[in-house]
Amino acid sequence: MTDDIAAGGRFEVAFSFFTGPAGVSPMAEDRTTIVAIRKPSVRGAYDAAGTVAGQPVEVLGVSKSPVEGYTRVTARYLDGVINSQSAP
Repeated sequence: MTDDIAAGGRFEVAFSFFTGPAGVSPMAEDRTTIVAIRKPSVRGAYDAAGTVAGQPVEVLGVSKSPVEGYTRVTARYLDGVINSQSAP
């Protein structure tokens, strides 16, 4: 796992292209996070909405993960209150 994901945790995520547990980095100051999903490739994922640990996010980009068999999803938490007990 990459260092940014290793510093975070595993949380349930839900996107139109993937639902299940994933590695999630801590939220950055600009409200972005990196999600590592166990799926080798994803198509048509840009501009998709979803949730990370129950919090709404917007997908900013999808790229190949440096870890074999994973896809890296960059997302931004949407404005609103983030539950500090569930969100990374």
